[in-house]
Amino acid sequence: MSLVTRFVTNRWIMWFLELLIIGIFIIGYCKGQGFSAIGPNTIRPNTPYSISFTNSFPCHAPVDVTLQGGPIGCKLAINQTISAIVSRRTGKSVSFEVGNIAKGDYKVLVRSKDMGIPFNEEIDLAYDGKTESIFILLDKPVYKPGDVLKFRIVVVDVNTRPAADIKTVNVTLSDANGNSIRRWPFGKLQHGVFESQVQLASSPTLGLWSFTVIAGRSKASKSLELREYVLPKYHVKVYPQRALLVTEKGIVLVVETAYTSGKPLEGSLTVDLFLDDASKRRPDYFTTKRIEGQT
Repeated sequence: MSLVTRFVTNRWIMWFLELLIIGIFIIGYCKGQGFSAIGPNTIRPNTPYSISFTNSFPCHAPVDVTLQGGPIGCKLAINQTISAIVSRRTGKSVSFEVGNIAKGDYKVLVRSKDMGIPFNEEIDLAYDGKTESIFILLDKPVYKPGDVLKFRIVVVDVNTRPAADIKTVNVTLSDANGNSIRRWPFGKLQHGVFESQVQLASSPTLGLWSFTVIAGRSKASKSLELREYVLPKYHVKVYPQRALLVTEKGIVLVVETAYTSGKPLEGSLTVDLFLDDASKRRPDYFTTKRIEGQT
């Protein structure tokens, strides 16, 4: 809310003489009080425009609020006036129904009908044609060939509520070369949400793919990466559990393995032990067991 106009104590001197002309009794109950109007500085098509008033005076404040404007050089697309009375020491809101207006010049005018509250403001409004926002949600940012790609489209209005006026979305999935892989031209929204999935081919074009979504007057896109699966790097350490002596007839080895990130590696471990010649076809000793970081 950026339209803020406030009539407070520091303006008392500016209209002191005017109050004297109206009557001495007004000075008694208006002194040191204030009146304010707050509203958005933008106007959007098919979105109500509201202004809130706060009256700190111990007297009622009658006001006229006018919303008007339209495309430059054309007839006014909207020209509405609402008369309201803001009760003493309370607040009140007025709301204008705005239709499917086009880009142009718009303004709001607020005028007090009480000479004891000299409130007269005219504010230019910025036109914002965006009436909805689109969010594209993926189950993960990177996919590999053969994956199932799951996605969700969320469409909300300017108040972050499900867009009631939009029933379907147009969704296109394109590969790294810009080729259309799959389309959902009439994806039905359920409470502002459309979700679906697609099975990726086993040998697709790798690279950056993209989703493009059209809903109402808005358009959004989101990228995702498709690449071959690469096994993460890891290391293996093998060392004796204790110092060995030549008289010993057995050996106990410790095997440690982990990813470069430090996370323990889980899998199947096979150990082949050659006592004399490693070029032999068969090891002198071998074992296979499950390992979870260390064994």
